[in-house]
Amino acid sequence: MTYKLGLDLGTNSIGWACIDNNSKKIIDAGVRIFQEGVDRTTSGSEISKNATRRLKRQLRRQYERKCQRRDNLTVKLKEYQMFSDDSALMFYAMNPYELRTHGLDSQLSKLEFGRVLLHLSKRRGFKSSRKSQGEDVKKDTAFKEELRRLPEEIKANNCRTLGEYLYSLQVKGEKVRCRHTERKLYEQEFELLWEKQSSYYPELTQEMRDDLRDHDIFFQRPLKSVASLIGNCTLEPNKKRCPKSAFEFQLFRILEQVNRLNYKNENHDEIKFYRTPDEEFSPETKDRRDKLIALLKSKEKCSFKDIRKQLKLEEADFKIEQNDDDFLIGDKTSHSFRKIFKKTWDTYSDVEKEKILQVINFAHDNSWLRTYASEKWGLDEKAVKAVVKIALEAGYANFSLKAINKILPFLLDGLNLHDAKVKAGYESSRGERSEIEIIKNIRNPIVSKTLYELLALVNRLEKTYGAPELINIEMTRELKASKKQREDIRKKNYENKRINEKAADALTALGKTPNNEAIVKYKLWQECKEHCPYTGFRISITDLFSSAFEIEHIIPYSRSMDDSFMNLTLCHVDENRRKSNRTPFECYNGSPQYDEILQRIKVLPKAKQRKFMLKEIDDDFASRQLNDTAYMSREAVSLLSKYKVQPSKGQATAKLRHLWGLNSVLSQSSEKNRNDHRQHAIDAIVIALTEVKTIQKLSRYSKYDRKPTLDRFPAPWEYFRNDVSEAINKLTVSIRVNKRLRGQLHEETFYGYTGRKNDKKMPIFRVRKNIEDIKLSKIDEIADPKIREIVKNAIEEAERREAEKKANAYTTQRDKSAEDTKVAIEAFLPTKDGRKIPIKKVIIYIPSGNMIELPGRTNNKTFVAPGANHHIVIYRYKDNKGNVKQGGEVCTFFDAVKRFRHGEKVIRKDLGENKEFLYSLSINEMFLLDVDENEFSLDPQNYKELSKKLYRVQKISSSTQITIRRHFEATLDEKTPCPYPNTLKGIKVVVDRLGRITKAND
Repeated sequence: MTYKLGLDLGTNSIGWACIDNNSKKIIDAGVRIFQEGVDRTTSGSEISKNATRRLKRQLRRQYERKCQRRDNLTVKLKEYQMFSDDSALMFYAMNPYELRTHGLDSQLSKLEFGRVLLHLSKRRGFKSSRKSQGEDVKKDTAFKEELRRLPEEIKANNCRTLGEYLYSLQVKGEKVRCRHTERKLYEQEFELLWEKQSSYYPELTQEMRDDLRDHDIFFQRPLKSVASLIGNCTLEPNKKRCPKSAFEFQLFRILEQVNRLNYKNENHDEIKFYRTPDEEFSPETKDRRDKLIALLKSKEKCSFKDIRKQLKLEEADFKIEQNDDDFLIGDKTSHSFRKIFKKTWDTYSDVEKEKILQVINFAHDNSWLRTYASEKWGLDEKAVKAVVKIALEAGYANFSLKAINKILPFLLDGLNLHDAKVKAGYESSRGERSEIEIIKNIRNPIVSKTLYELLALVNRLEKTYGAPELINIEMTRELKASKKQREDIRKKNYENKRINEKAADALTALGKTPNNEAIVKYKLWQECKEHCPYTGFRISITDLFSSAFEIEHIIPYSRSMDDSFMNLTLCHVDENRRKSNRTPFECYNGSPQYDEILQRIKVLPKAKQRKFMLKEIDDDFASRQLNDTAYMSREAVSLLSKYKVQPSKGQATAKLRHLWGLNSVLSQSSEKNRNDHRQHAIDAIVIALTEVKTIQKLSRYSKYDRKPTLDRFPAPWEYFRNDVSEAINKLTVSIRVNKRLRGQLHEETFYGYTGRKNDKKMPIFRVRKNIEDIKLSKIDEIADPKIREIVKNAIEEAERREAEKKANAYTTQRDKSAEDTKVAIEAFLPTKDGRKIPIKKVIIYIPSGNMIELPGRTNNKTFVAPGANHHIVIYRYKDNKGNVKQGGEVCTFFDAVKRFRHGEKVIRKDLGENKEFLYSLSINEMFLLDVDENEFSLDPQNYKELSKKLYRVQKISSSTQITIRRHFEATLDEKTPCPYPNTLKGIKVVVDRLGRITKAND
């Protein structure tokens, strides 16, 4: 069977479609949904799954080591008669800040001095390692500023130590906690206190001081070597990857960028700063290329504006493949050193520079580095401080130093990276790498996750239908972007959503229907300050929604295929007809009107202004649309190198989907239904049918009719929309089920047992919570009645002020800062002397029957909530009257792991007497609801009917309630059924990767 395969790749989905172009039919289509390759924070920012686990592991280790240090110190304090179990209550009741102050001038008892030492070990301040200070502290400017300012405040208050300063604040009633402090302040205070107290106690020897200081109070483990974690070179497997701070890599990156750069000169000839092995540079191009390389070697980065100026190419339009930035990266390492060594740096030989770099990289002690920099390099105090604070580029390259040195000569000659690797004796083609090797070498977790799923899907399709004759691939912007770019996209999408909501509210207030076209028109109206950019006519709100003004493509759609907001503006209908199929430059250049237009567009975004001034566009858009060389596309092509693969951009997909009437397949409107996973299959069908001739045909129609309608633009074949609708309606979405016992065992909050039970004989636990986290409906859980009433009144007052603020914000065009800033809850506990103590946290009582006791934490028992549920077992039993019923038994993730560790079956089928196991259900497993086991058929011919009854498990509550939703729903509907086991009727099924339904083998 010969067919074309269309693939729509997303960060957590793949839509696919097999099209037989000869017989004009859709062979098959489907959607695969899987978990994204990263975790998301509450704000939506991404963080790798490894980073999440690593952070939690680091916190556990820090906590355990802190406890270990405290326990070790306590043992030694007992040995030195500075602590006693018999006097523990009195010991901990002493004010450590007061003792730290008095101990500077007068004698403390041994117990009091022991209390001081234990307090210093508990709050010992921040100490940065040389390797982390450049990155971590540099990122948090406020943190760094607080560390710098604190010693000045101590001196300004005539205090000798941090403890004395904090005690002076405590006496005034000011807070002393939640301050960022440096370790050296505590170390200085320790020395002063020990010197004074040892004058009263001769037994406090020098050896004792050194032992307590270096092994208990201020002990710091040396940084663990990360050499074993550095990946191996992709070209020299036995060599480790090169640090990015290495001079060789800095030059490698400069050349790799330059060798992808090209521009058009005044004659519109394309000039390339790279060549093939058979080509040679012209003298002029070589000279400019050499100047550019020298320029980048002298800077940290260089904007294209500066490059044009330095190369005297003011009119050049630079393009660099695979790069959306407006600058090129230079030699970051040399730039950092040049700021320290000034002009002297460029007089050093390569050997001397390398030695300086090695000293910086391998120095772990700041004191040693200060001495070395001063004595060996002859630097002044200011330069020495800069050396200590230097932050070289972190991370490692893909290649080893050996491979880079072998490739560099060919990059210097102007070859691109691929040709340079071939010349250096590495890989003759990308296809020689194995599929798994390609994925393993991808360090982007989002991309690698999608490619794993892609590989498995294509292999399964080949086994079922044979190899496709052509694969068309389209992917989301997120898959093509770096992490920083994905974060920018997320923020931009959020901001666009806010703007659209504001526009919709404004339209509703004006009595207009806020559909997509009206919202776009309103946003463009605001953007151009209520004036037509072309004619200067003022546009009233009445004119805006009349036929006098219409949405216009700045660069004609038929020539750019760009229907994005950045290519749209408003234009008077008559002027739009006059402009016709031309760019603003082509239509108005040389006329006084063009000068007026250029003045009016200064209120528009820079990107739009450039479109108004663009002198030439690439009219060969059809081939450009089907040739996207972004990172994700290249890796997908490599992965499927044994097939004929055509990566493509997605700008035409949305237009064709609309013109072929496919948006209404899943909704009544003409807009794409993004709440239905099956939209990805529709996109895949369009992608499979997107060819150069289709794009060219779309161009011809767009040239004469800006908005071609369905009856003017032909579908691929007769009854095409009906065929798509039929394929989609019988489609069953395949969702990856993850039953791996890997994740958080329990919730993070620790609870204490009160020793009491409520009226229902349920144990009561206590926990401290921020008052901001307490809702009025849970106010009765606060333990203290007096505080409960105070907090209740404070929350009610905060809610009242919040409502007023929102109302005011709405009447003032919904000010963003007013919306985002939450009103604080202010609660105070009055004292007998008239003071008001702020209430930040309260103790609440929580009755619970499923808390888990954690062994070996502290002397007091510690409990945690079990967290997520792993599965529920559905069983059949007979009640006391002999009636057959169904029940459910929930297994938490904690219990599932416990069973696995004990060698037991995770899913228990032996439930005891009078309980017959039926099946188990986990998150994302599939269920045919209200289907009789004896009457149903899983024949693919019945999929259209089965699709209506196919649900997936969304959530399992501890009360055995099961939340389910339709297999294709991307969001949870409020009308979604949430049955209990006794009302759950149907059959558990499995949906494989291609959407085939089989009965579950439970």
